[in-house]
Amino acid sequence: MTGRAPPDASLRLQWIFGYNGVAKRNVQFLSEDVIVYFTAGVGVVYRLKEREQKYFHGHNDDITCLAVSGDKSKVATGQIGDDPYVCVWHPHTMETLSVLKDGHMNGIRRVQFNSDGKVRGHSEVAKRSRWGHDKVIRLHQISCRWTVQNIPSLPNDV
Repeated sequence: MTGRAPPDASLRLQWIFGYNGVAKRNVQFLSEDVIVYFTAGVGVVYRLKEREQKYFHGHNDDITCLAVSGDKSKVATGQIGDDPYVCVWHPHTMETLSVLKDGHMNGIRRVQFNSDGKVRGHSEVAKRSRWGHDKVIRLHQISCRWTVQNIPSLPNDV
């Protein structure tokens, strides 16, 4: 068996069964018959009438949260991991529009769009101290991929 090359083969995802039922707001409607959700590291757009799934593969770890823009033209998904990030993607073309990687640690806990279409990403920064963990909210602007503002929480904030 030594000296043999691996077979020239590949895998293609045909269908996803199930979803991540632990996360909040994990399934959202894009229209009356189209939903978006996630499971493991894959974003799924499911057309109910056609029984067709399309997949977003922009993450390298499990997706933890999802948001849909007000006009339904963008989806944002955040992930867990040592170097987590937020992907903003188009739910019809499945094209990545932006990747926000600015300083998140331990995972993205929540993403949302504001009325201007900008993404807000919430993460927990594991900064060890005598008093525990400090929490930081990072506000991102999709067009420039910069942190707009860091807002540290007060010790009594939940």
